[in-house]
Amino acid sequence: MKKLLFSTFFSLFLFASVLVLPALADTSGDFTYTKSGGIATITSYTGAGGNITIPSTLDGYPVAVIDNYAFAGNSTITAITIPSSVTNLNTGAFIGMPSLTSVNFLNSVASIGDYAFDADSSLTSVTLGSGITTIGNYAFASTGLASIIIPNSITSIGDHAFDGDSSLTSITLGNGLTTIGTAAFTSTKLTSITIPNSVISIGENAFNGLSTLTSINFGSGLTTIGSNAFSNNSSLTTIIIPNSVTTINNNAFTSDSALTSVTLGTGLTTIGSAAFASTGLASITIPSHVTTITSAAFGGDANLVSANFLGDAPTTFNSNVFTLANSSFAIYYPSASTGFSTPTWNGYAAYPSTHIDSVIADKATLTDASIKGSSLDISHITTSLSSLPSLGTNGSTYYLGIK
Repeated sequence: MKKLLFSTFFSLFLFASVLVLPALADTSGDFTYTKSGGIATITSYTGAGGNITIPSTLDGYPVAVIDNYAFAGNSTITAITIPSSVTNLNTGAFIGMPSLTSVNFLNSVASIGDYAFDADSSLTSVTLGSGITTIGNYAFASTGLASIIIPNSITSIGDHAFDGDSSLTSITLGNGLTTIGTAAFTSTKLTSITIPNSVISIGENAFNGLSTLTSINFGSGLTTIGSNAFSNNSSLTTIIIPNSVTTINNNAFTSDSALTSVTLGTGLTTIGSAAFASTGLASITIPSHVTTITSAAFGGDANLVSANFLGDAPTTFNSNVFTLANSSFAIYYPSASTGFSTPTWNGYAAYPSTHIDSVIADKATLTDASIKGSSLDISHITTSLSSLPSLGTNGSTYYLGIK
């Protein structure tokens, strides 16, 4: 649908351009341009193609802008160098160029417009200059890029910026980046991601559907993880959410079927609907500041046997938060907390527990009989201690014998 709408808009734009160019445009060599305010804006190219360098001046006017669709659809250009005089690439400036393989930005370009290099299927090499601050929506979507380095000057990556780059396996994000847009890297082949400390928010579907993704390192400045941001990543096994994150939105990690370890940061307050649904989690610890857990947040986690709350009961808690968990699933909470009840709470087995740190346990001496009736009474657990593999492991943290 995106391509159909864009194609229609592009056709209308070209028709309008034909009507106005004779009255407004000048020509210098292979380039047609307009001039205003002492600067030149390139509007089209008529040369033979190959490896070209966009001139820094035309008839004495500094070239500052590559206009909307100026090179769109060109099939002869193979490489482009963009000079330091250029500050802006407008919408679709180099869209749909099937022979373009490399682009080299010098340092002055500040903004790469929407769709600037969209659908350049042969584009495998892009060197971004240190002056760029924004990458627009769909700017490098559906290209042949295998890797990209985002310089520290870039503060935002637009929606779908690298969407559909099916060869993209490596990306380095600069330390000035604050925002990653919706679906920015969906349908790529990234294997690992390091989010800089400067990033505040990750948009919806930003890294959705990456079957190759095995690791994520989140920065310490992150506050919000968008809906479906990391969903359907079937190779992801472990995540650590930093303490700065306050909100994990709906479906953020849903259907990450190999995900078995999640550490939630202490600043977390909200876990959205189906945020961790259909994962491989066996246990989860809910930080003390969490006040909202919504519908099916951990729904369909068939291996989930325990949820360990560290604070009071959330003020907003849907009754199906743990729906379709393991048949032995139970909630554990501090005995001094408020809002919980035992033996059930919101339809789930629930028990007060003592948090034991650095326990040295030996399953040969720590038996059902030795702790039944004590402050660590686990008589409600039907599984024999001898069948709990965590026992006999020293220096670990336990919740009633469950690690």
